[in-house]
Amino acid sequence: MKKVAFMTHSLFDLSGRVALITGTSRCLGQYFARALARAGADIALTSRNKQSLSSFADKISLACPAFPVHLSKEFNLRSAQGNLTASLL
Repeated sequence: MKKVAFMTHSLFDLSGRVALITGTSRCLGQYFARALARAGADIALTSRNKQSLSSFADKISLACPAFPVHLSKEFNLRSAQGNLTASLL
């Protein structure tokens, strides 16, 4: 039986890109944050739950901005965009 070789390099190189991940106080948001960071992206985290967001940001040990924000309102979305832009300058 032929063995299948697994690729050891990343399929996606996101170096130099910024990913804004929503819902990072929970499972899927945290999973995607880790995956995108492994692919080389600089990540910014958002969540409605400030305590869970801070806990996860500390846990992953990356220097990344984290914004507690509820993104269902356009005002909050614009505010998050402004905060992200300011943190990247």
